[in-house]
Amino acid sequence: MSSFGYHGNEGGFNGSSTTVGYNYVFIGSVDEQFKCLICKKVMRDAVQTQCGHHFCYSCIFNFVKNSPNCICPICHTQLDPRKILSPDEHIRERVRCMQIMCPHPNCQTIGTIDEIERSHMNYCDFRNFVRCDVCMTSMDKSQLPQHIQMCGIPIYKCEYCHSEIVYANKNHHELSCPNFKISCKYCGFEMYRIKYEEHCKNSCTAIRRDCPYEKCPFKGQLQQINDHLISSAFLHASFYQDQVNELEMKNREMGNQLRKLEKLHKGLAQSSYGSKQKTSSFFRRFMPPFNGEDWEDFQEFTTFPTNGKLIWKISNFKNTFLESGKYTKIYSQPFYTSPEGFKLSCYLYKQDNQVMMVCFQIMEGEFDEILDSLSSSATVLMLNKIRSNSISYDVKLYCDSDRTSKDIGCVELLAFQQILHFIGSSSLIMQIGVK
Repeated sequence: MSSFGYHGNEGGFNGSSTTVGYNYVFIGSVDEQFKCLICKKVMRDAVQTQCGHHFCYSCIFNFVKNSPNCICPICHTQLDPRKILSPDEHIRERVRCMQIMCPHPNCQTIGTIDEIERSHMNYCDFRNFVRCDVCMTSMDKSQLPQHIQMCGIPIYKCEYCHSEIVYANKNHHELSCPNFKISCKYCGFEMYRIKYEEHCKNSCTAIRRDCPYEKCPFKGQLQQINDHLISSAFLHASFYQDQVNELEMKNREMGNQLRKLEKLHKGLAQSSYGSKQKTSSFFRRFMPPFNGEDWEDFQEFTTFPTNGKLIWKISNFKNTFLESGKYTKIYSQPFYTSPEGFKLSCYLYKQDNQVMMVCFQIMEGEFDEILDSLSSSATVLMLNKIRSNSISYDVKLYCDSDRTSKDIGCVELLAFQQILHFIGSSSLIMQIGVK
């Protein structure tokens, strides 16, 4: 086999071959992946192009050799002639193992391609037999010339592609011969049949075609199209203005998103790396450990906890509600459900039936622009300082993304007098946790 392309030689294609795919009778069906995309037969010496298509070595060699441009015949990808092909050993091995019948007329031997070609054909009892392409009669090679004269159908050699065909099929062959000259039905230009499709697409001056700009409705012949492109340059530019406006709008949206992210980044930087005084005044990632000795030290609105936990102390709880009206509300300091979560607060108030209620409210927070709806649960622990026990309440919290309501959940506690009896002091301390 001549070497070129896939051996890496700098000269590109320097071999030649006229052998096409295997023309044997195969036992069983043959998968399409083993057939050459040019000759449509089972590939002989299968090779793969850079674009991934498979051909017989000789088929792709002869195609590129006779083509003015080194392109793939299937997808028209430009190929590098210095390294155009690589042998596909996997397909070659699979093909060589396929079962075929001996090609000699009247021989019924079956074997793999390797077995038939390398061994059997050299010793086949019918190796000197040939078959007439016209009447399909089998005979010795020496008898074929005389038979052709008797058969009355001589062999004809095409003057355009030099293929040898039966004379009776001459007219049929000329209808498909790639090198046969034909005339364009639109402009009358004469060319080889293989060039006809490209001519109609790019060169024919009589075919009416669309303006290359999608939104332009103009149609005309090639020269009219060229004149139109010159005269309608501003019109075509306006088509792109819509795309420019759309891109500018997307750019503005991205700018807004970028500013939001910058604002978020700035807020995170302040909460994580700001000065110690500012951090302790506004944000703290974790509350200090809770123990009974520290209860009296907690004051309202001293920190904004950011771990979803809050210890809320209401000093002088008894006098506050005895001296105030029935609609009095006492608010807790704000706290965050997480370091970058929702900002919440609670308030305590007394209903007409003297039952105390704890309600949760959502507030405007630092990270609202990146948060959606809230669906969570919370636990309210009412603590007893003296006996070191507690009463637990669970409450569901929900807020949609539109923030249509500030109140997101409420829970009933004991009646006012019952709470006083439970806490045993003037201060009410509650531990609140949002999951």
